[in-house]
Amino acid sequence: MKAFRSALMFLLAVVVGTTSAFAQDAQTKNKIAEIRTAYTNAVKLAQEGKNGAKKNYQVYESVATDPNGVWNRKVEFIYDNSEIFKELEIYPCELVMIRQTIGTSYQEFLFDPNGELIFVFVQNKSPESKSYDEYRYYYSVDGPFWKIEKTIESKTNKVISTDEGPTNFEGDAIWYHRVAGDLKSAFEYLNVIYD
Repeated sequence: MKAFRSALMFLLAVVVGTTSAFAQDAQTKNKIAEIRTAYTNAVKLAQEGKNGAKKNYQVYESVATDPNGVWNRKVEFIYDNSEIFKELEIYPCELVMIRQTIGTSYQEFLFDPNGELIFVFVQNKSPESKSYDEYRYYYSVDGPFWKIEKTIESKTNKVISTDEGPTNFEGDAIWYHRVAGDLKSAFEYLNVIYD
């Protein structure tokens, strides 16, 4: 009887643990799906802003060149003030995304309506290399929670390797969080200037 009770308790613990893991996995997948939807909407917003289709969807672009001509830096601030001030033509209100190109590195930083970083995309391409790397970091209020790293063949764009899984504030996830914060501060400074 004691052995049966122990076996039953063990089985119950396994079931509860498995159910908890599935619930957490489903929650992570739902959060990633929400972020991907927000990203798709941000890309659409950026395109509308560049095409001038809607006056309240804006893209502010800044370009800088190294005096020695070694690198170029281009930063785009994609913002939306369509819901906040529909009838007024004013300068940016809600930061949606920042795109940045520095030399051969391309970076995107996606923000939620509260101004919190929720996604980072990085692509590092070198003209001399046979492959390039892509990184995707998904963030929540508590920090980064998921990353996807890919190595891609340059000529065919075929994925050579993929590494995906949970992450936290370490290495590049910290660095890109800081870069996003600096760029967001620059955007907020532009808001003050043009307010």
